[in-house]
Amino acid sequence: MCRQIAGQGSLFTSDFLTETIRGFSEWHALGDADLDRFGASLQAIFGRFPLSRTPNESQTEDDLIWPVLAALGWTESLRQQNLSPRGRKDVPDGLLFDSAETKAR
Repeated sequence: MCRQIAGQGSLFTSDFLTETIRGFSEWHALGDADLDRFGASLQAIFGRFPLSRTPNESQTEDDLIWPVLAALGWTESLRQQNLSPRGRKDVPDGLLFDSAETKAR
């Protein structure tokens, strides 16, 4: 799995995914069953993603990015929020919040 998501232009380096992550307390709180469920969830998400075609940005977000974020536990989010007073200069694909309360603020 690490080789598939670690590489040039990737969010995480293979070093982070194989070594550094082991130093985080959150990593130690996960049990083998948790990791197995998460791995199966990711495999299902990636298995449904149309790699044989060239998906556009919207399809990639809908069918890959947002489902992976949900599997990671990011349930509070807003998509395509305009952060500039004028124009669409600063429009992130999405904003993630650590809780419903933070999102409401």
